[in-house]
Amino acid sequence: MNQKELDKQIRYLRNEFSEKYDELHKDYLELRIEFYNFYKEIEKLANNRLEKTSEIKNLLDKYQALLDGKEKKSYYFRLRNVKGRDIVLATIIDQGKHLFDNTIEEFVLAFSGEKILVPTTELRWLKTDILAVYFIDCLVDEEWLEKDFIDRKIGNVFGINQAGQKRNNYFQKNKNQKPTNHIIVDDLIAKIKDNLKEILK
Repeated sequence: MNQKELDKQIRYLRNEFSEKYDELHKDYLELRIEFYNFYKEIEKLANNRLEKTSEIKNLLDKYQALLDGKEKKSYYFRLRNVKGRDIVLATIIDQGKHLFDNTIEEFVLAFSGEKILVPTTELRWLKTDILAVYFIDCLVDEEWLEKDFIDRKIGNVFGINQAGQKRNNYFQKNKNQKPTNHIIVDDLIAKIKDNLKEILK
């Protein structure tokens, strides 16, 4: 598959995932409404009694806690909306096969910026955790990737905890402020730059 075909497929998948996300979000909201209505029915039954039994009280408390609980929003990485963003992703997919074990569909979702409503699609990184953190940092530094909540996203998408600590370890201990074997990532970043220059010139 050449670069042009890969770009086309990525654009198609981006639209497809956006539609699926909208459907999931609609289903989620409908479930929340049903859940709330169910709670109100239980509350109504309980209020019709002079005293709430302990079982009903416990049930009410349980569902109220779920309703009141603030949902922790988690999102996938989001490529910045700049010219050439699909080229960035296409190059990662095409030239980073030795770094990842994922399908094209999984890559597109992982960099879609969508809210995580279902079990996370993780990027299966084949090198060290520190290099994964360095790779994402490079994408941010090149202004290809949005940096908001980046460490939380690294945890969600790569399954890597304490990204900030891993970053500090190599940044403080190594003179060049890069991790061991950083050339693996640097080469991929260089290929992305070359493709951007070639296609956007």
